[in-house]
Amino acid sequence: MRIIYFLYSTAIAVLVAMAVPWYAVRRLLGLSGHYVDTLKDRLGRPPAHGARCTPTAGDMHGIWVHCVSVGEVLGARGLVRELLNRHPDTPLHVSTVTSTGQEVARRELPEAASVFYFPIDHPLAINRALRWINPDLVVIFETEIWPNAIRMAKAHGARIALVNGRISDRSFPRYRRVRPVLKRVLGHVDLLTMQSAESAERVREMGAPADRVRVLPNLKWQNGAQAPENHHVWREELGISTDRKVIVAGSTCDGEEEMVLDAYARVSSDVPGTMLVIAPRKQDRFREVELLMERRGIEYGARSRADRSRDVILLDTFGELRSVYSIADVVFVGGSLVDAGGHNPLEPAACGKAVLYGPFMSNFKDVSCLLLANGAALQVSSVDELVRESVRLLKEPAAADRLGRAAVNLVQSFSGAVAQTADLLDGLLAQKPCTH
Repeated sequence: MRIIYFLYSTAIAVLVAMAVPWYAVRRLLGLSGHYVDTLKDRLGRPPAHGARCTPTAGDMHGIWVHCVSVGEVLGARGLVRELLNRHPDTPLHVSTVTSTGQEVARRELPEAASVFYFPIDHPLAINRALRWINPDLVVIFETEIWPNAIRMAKAHGARIALVNGRISDRSFPRYRRVRPVLKRVLGHVDLLTMQSAESAERVREMGAPADRVRVLPNLKWQNGAQAPENHHVWREELGISTDRKVIVAGSTCDGEEEMVLDAYARVSSDVPGTMLVIAPRKQDRFREVELLMERRGIEYGARSRADRSRDVILLDTFGELRSVYSIADVVFVGGSLVDAGGHNPLEPAACGKAVLYGPFMSNFKDVSCLLLANGAALQVSSVDELVRESVRLLKEPAAADRLGRAAVNLVQSFSGAVAQTADLLDGLLAQKPCTH
């Protein structure tokens, strides 16, 4: 196993050595300088930005919560706040991989001692981060398996938990191919809470110790149970009058915006006055979607420019989609009409909205099945069905309300997931600590 870690770490070092000059040149040319600007964090140094305390090696024991990007940060909010309430004197640090995750974490979790970029999974960078965070507990949200980080955090004396985990249909075959390696890595993890019995069985097949695996409700259900922001405020923010019907297409993917725009053209001709808010999943595709609408001659507004008086609005910001769901009459959840595995339908469902999604929901299969089984969402197989169901729900508000009420009732029935997860994490913290 040592040789595998050595080869893995060497490969990481080579990739970093090759990438840094590339990104440095891009920065000099005025292109993206993101990775160069964040290199200090990624090498494991204490962040100079976004810190609410000055980390000092060995000074205090902390909690390290890792989230990949925006969805994980938003999903982890309730758990982070619960941990802070239970351990007010313990510094809690939050890491992300993406810049959008950083932005949302700094805004949504101001109570954190620091928000920083997850270090490169190389022993030198991980060791630096461990020295200044000095964690008693490392919490990895969903399924981020970094071999060096997990191995070294365990050797440092931290308890390690993977929470709200899920193993998708797409990723499971890849994980099984490297089971001998994963078994050793997962052996360092003290607790794995999975979103479903299927994911729990899969992670056991990947090599996780069976007695450390638990099935708990998705933490995002409880986050969604919080009341959405006042929808009147968001209608005013976007310049949408209260008499307009609104479709929100959230987290759309490449190849899907064309379908959504085709569907909207047909829906708006049948239900005049209907507006569309379209929110691409990835930031680097905002301009691509703008060009698509310009080629089609669509007069659109952009949230970032505070454009008003348009029938189509591009939501080209991050962290606002859930709030914008609050103004919708109908929500289409993207990544599901193309084979991208779908995106999270929980937030619009928890807002009490009529939720539609396509046939490709493998990344959220359990959630999708729960919603459908409880009459809390509708699945469509084509653009034609999306048009038909959208028109029906816009013309029959009572039908849309029934879907929304069923969704809210389902979400509220899963309350308590945050407290259950925090109880298990407290159990880890209460175990006899290892010597750092």
